[in-house]
Amino acid sequence: MAPGRFRGRLRRVPVSRWRAFASTFVLTVALFCSACADSLFYFPTRLDYGAGLVGRDVFFRAPAGPRLHGVWIDALGPRRGTVVYCHGNDRNLTHHSQWVDWLPRQGFDLLLFDYRGYGRSEGRPSREGIAADARAAIDLALLADPERVFVWGRSLGAAAAVSAVATRPAVRGLLLEGGFARWRSVARRRVPILAWAVPFLVSDGPDPVDETVGEVPVLLIHGADDGVVAVREAGETFDALQARGGDASTRLVVFGGVGHRTAHAARTAEFEALVGGFLASCLTEPEKSRTE
Repeated sequence: MAPGRFRGRLRRVPVSRWRAFASTFVLTVALFCSACADSLFYFPTRLDYGAGLVGRDVFFRAPAGPRLHGVWIDALGPRRGTVVYCHGNDRNLTHHSQWVDWLPRQGFDLLLFDYRGYGRSEGRPSREGIAADARAAIDLALLADPERVFVWGRSLGAAAAVSAVATRPAVRGLLLEGGFARWRSVARRRVPILAWAVPFLVSDGPDPVDETVGEVPVLLIHGADDGVVAVREAGETFDALQARGGDASTRLVVFGGVGHRTAHAARTAEFEALVGGFLASCLTEPEKSRTE
């Protein structure tokens, strides 16, 4: 076929048809990538994983949010404080309770709760939604124990926790375990082939490195071999907190030979001693003025 005839046939294809095809293709890819990006952060289930929690059910809501479910477990013996636990991105509280069920034996009330869409909580999870749910859980704990509430966030829960505590200065201490510095960095790490699309598919909003928690002491715990959230992200969050005038007692502890799974599973006694010591140190410090 002569070059002239070939070019002539191409010119007969309407430009509008090519544009329609390109637009449809881009939209299809965007929708597919968006679904993939969402699935990186939220893996809720309604299943009961048989934790056999000995506590009482509590139900509450974030402002304009769905009905949320939690379990309140009372301290064994004299109560030293209350810990609100913000779990990771998969399953629900009946699975994650195994990592913190030792706290009541140390004298702490424990509030486990599920974000919207997890377990028995209604609704669907979202970046803004889980932070609002964490704030609502903290408020519930503060009603019962106004001066001795601690917040512990793990993985996805660390992002929700630091965002919530940034607006709740009455919290006495914040523990961030396996947390990431930026939402989009996690998405890029998990699906590198879609890295080009991440800026368009992960919603805008403050990252953990953007938050300010003021004088609330923070303990960051991370696994040196974490393949999901790189340990450098914990360092970035720590540096950012310190740069914005973080509490002098804020520190980062890295567990060697530990991946993204909680270090509690591998080094139980050491882990519990570290966390227990942190909570005790926050209690022994003079309470800071919340009005200054």
